[in-house]
Amino acid sequence: MTTVATVTVPWTQNDIINASKTHKELQNIKTAGSYINISCENSTNADSDLEIYNLGWEDFEKKEGIVYIVSKVSGKTWEVVPIEETNDHPRARFLKLPAGNNNFQVLGLVVPVEMKDEDICKAAEILESLNCVTKVSLICRQKHTDPHDAVIQCVRTENIVDTLHHLDGLGYTDGPPESSEFGVVDGEEIEIQFESNLYFEYFQYSTLKIKFYSNLSIERYSGHLLVLNKGDQAEDDKYHGHFSYSVLPGRLSIPRQGTFVLYVPKPLEENVTNFPYTLGVPVKALAKFIAYQLTCPNSNSTKWVALGKTLTNGNAQLYHQILENVEEQRDHAEQRERCELYILYWSNHHAQDVTDKIAKIISAHRHPQFEAEAQQFIKPFTPGRGILSNDNLEKMAYVLAKDWEVFAKKLGFSSDEINKIKSNQPGEVRRTLRVLDLWRLSDGAIQKGTDLVKSLHQAARAAQCGAKLLSMISEDL
Repeated sequence: MTTVATVTVPWTQNDIINASKTHKELQNIKTAGSYINISCENSTNADSDLEIYNLGWEDFEKKEGIVYIVSKVSGKTWEVVPIEETNDHPRARFLKLPAGNNNFQVLGLVVPVEMKDEDICKAAEILESLNCVTKVSLICRQKHTDPHDAVIQCVRTENIVDTLHHLDGLGYTDGPPESSEFGVVDGEEIEIQFESNLYFEYFQYSTLKIKFYSNLSIERYSGHLLVLNKGDQAEDDKYHGHFSYSVLPGRLSIPRQGTFVLYVPKPLEENVTNFPYTLGVPVKALAKFIAYQLTCPNSNSTKWVALGKTLTNGNAQLYHQILENVEEQRDHAEQRERCELYILYWSNHHAQDVTDKIAKIISAHRHPQFEAEAQQFIKPFTPGRGILSNDNLEKMAYVLAKDWEVFAKKLGFSSDEINKIKSNQPGEVRRTLRVLDLWRLSDGAIQKGTDLVKSLHQAARAAQCGAKLLSMISEDL
């Protein structure tokens, strides 16, 4: 003895036609009768007969196609099942419902003559899924203030917008787009595997499972994202990991799976590790500036000779020795380049520490106005403090990273130069560092003189960079 409940779901031919637009397996298929779901309170102890009648069977098959009955029992897949007839009921057919089960589904299908049993069962599974499946998507969001703080939630398709709005209000505004829509049946589990280089704390060696019930609130999982191996993505400016999801086969065996990618930014010091900065930037910038100062507008002016002799403290032999080395480096160079090379050679071979070098180069002017301009010019290059020092270049690069190409164009870089930087430097932060490193010693930048920082600020505004960068540069104006 058992209590039995039945549900029938009628399918019209229009339903099948519409569904076949998405599922090609339903093309050329019609239903014979309704989808029937029989649920018993207990598992049955004996076989039962399901009587199907009043189909006008033979006439129907002559006009429409071959009629098959497909059925499935508790936890099994669809099968084409035999049907019996008796002399007592010539217009009826009987289907055996096997003992030991508590759930049965039955569906009549009209199919082309040549259709295989496996294709018939596949069509039945799709029809069942259209009837009992809830359309959902997975949403994964990260906190803007801490991208390591993330949430994952399974959401009905119609509730995606409201859910995203709610998460935005909690600060979870970043992350990948929601997953592709897929179907899930009550009681099925969605498994989430963490691959590549990111994983949720406590789930490095296990699988996160989210169980779905259409009429119950869906649990939101929140956790802390960790980096598995910092060395694996050393050349990228962000850590990233693939998350794959799949629904375990339950009532449906239709594949439901996909992937999405999460990113977390690297700390600044990790992004710029081993970046090949130009060496001796303050001295090189000052040498360029003074060479331009002393040979402008005539690039072949010899005014710089007096400064060169002052640097060697009147030692004529040393002065001529340095000149000979300059000649070896650049034969027939203009006086502007000779001046720059002379200062650099003196600095590299005959000077003490960096501070001493800079002070001596500036004082060798012996011209109050020129000295004042040189002292003003070199301030942005002061290590640790100046906006064009390595430390502040790193900070700017991190803020600028997403807009580095636009910014590079505003600074005067050509498309070929930008493409070369792309090919030589991995990641946006390092590419931005290369742009800033090259620009601060370019002829165009040096010739801005004491307006150098102002020029950088104007380029940032023209590139529509954010307020944070503009504020950083403004401090050095």
